[in-house]
Amino acid sequence: LQKKDGHFGPPNVLKSEDIRIPSGNAFAMSGLMEAYRDTGDARFLKAARRSARYFETIAPRWETKGPRGMLHEFYGHCIDGLVALYEEGGDHDQWALDLAERLAARAGRTAHTHHSLSLCRGLIDLARVTGRREYLDRALDYVKWCRRNQLVTGGLPETMPASAQDEGCGLADWIVVNLKMYELTGEDRFVDDAEHMLVNHFFMNQFHTGGFGHLSFDQRIVGGKNWQGWNGRFGSENPGCCSFWGQWALGQAGRYIVTQDADTVYVNLYPEADVVLPDHRAVVRIDSDFPRMSRATVTVRTAEPTRFALSLRVPRWADRVLIDFPGKRIERTPDEGRIALLHTWTGETPVAIEFISSPRLVAWPPKKPLGVAMFDGPLCLGLSSDAADVKLPWTVMLDEDGTPALDAQGRPQVVDPSGDHVQPLFPIAADWLVPDTKNPRRYRVLFESPAKP
Repeated sequence: LQKKDGHFGPPNVLKSEDIRIPSGNAFAMSGLMEAYRDTGDARFLKAARRSARYFETIAPRWETKGPRGMLHEFYGHCIDGLVALYEEGGDHDQWALDLAERLAARAGRTAHTHHSLSLCRGLIDLARVTGRREYLDRALDYVKWCRRNQLVTGGLPETMPASAQDEGCGLADWIVVNLKMYELTGEDRFVDDAEHMLVNHFFMNQFHTGGFGHLSFDQRIVGGKNWQGWNGRFGSENPGCCSFWGQWALGQAGRYIVTQDADTVYVNLYPEADVVLPDHRAVVRIDSDFPRMSRATVTVRTAEPTRFALSLRVPRWADRVLIDFPGKRIERTPDEGRIALLHTWTGETPVAIEFISSPRLVAWPPKKPLGVAMFDGPLCLGLSSDAADVKLPWTVMLDEDGTPALDAQGRPQVVDPSGDHVQPLFPIAADWLVPDTKNPRRYRVLFESPAKP
């Protein structure tokens, strides 16, 4: 299906103004390089090299087509594929790295979140390969811009800086960009940001079909239908891109649950998982109540004694973390950083973790709050449109001691303006279980200042 000039799609498009064509081909080139790395099949490398030549040919049309002469993001996210081609092809493909650097010099704050964050993935790769900080700084600048326009749920607008809807693709890219930032910098704040999106807005954006799509975007009330393509056939799911990209992000996130270097095994995320570490001759098993994460057990299994440090992330949302390790009990707060257990591991050794947290209020947006959100551990809680009129300004209820008032099931509660109706709050992340893509639920996530009963 690849054309002679290296692109996929309709023929004779070298002079086309349809930006969807280089966009789709950039994703294709990245996929070809992943396929080559997975299989070693030289046909994938050859096809990716032809694809890269296509991007070299059309570069003059798109490298200054963005706002203020910047790189157009729909074209510019070819950078990760170009860098991967250089990494695998070496000096033979130095030209691909040169092209990537030429393009990166024009990267900036462009509007479409999905493609811009995909471009940032390439900038991070370029910084890693070249050692040049300027590429990482460009990606960091875009990430900071995104942070200023996020919802308290972690959600991002489809188009920066404001949009009527989110997009599953952009949410997926946010997770992966932050995990790649962590990989390069070692800073846990990026894992915190990835996890926050993952267990809240990203899970809410997934439908019972397994796919992802578009939901209405508002600081106070999220969810509900907006864009529904294909005459509404798939409802708010977007199988044309979001559903594929959402699955890809879940797979990428799996790569970062546990990572390693020569001396240390890093536990970064806490879903249930079994991770084989051949370099350390060990298997790490995680058992937990993810995504709530009130507790987890990390078990290290080895067939023969092996010595390394087990580095456990202390999440930003926890008040403190308690570790029970054979012969030790350790307490740590997020400000104190990770817990590193240097040990000679033999047989099967469990490490029990308790994440201490309680329902808490977060004013949002931070600089000019429109209300307060309620969190239980890492989970953002909301009031569902199935249960109440979310257009009303509901208020968080407090006990006499000023803490959130809980019902008999331990759930925080809100009260309507009349004071007559009280409703419990639920994690917005559970919404994908509802089999309705055409009329997604809406959730009020910002409430009025708390009131004592």
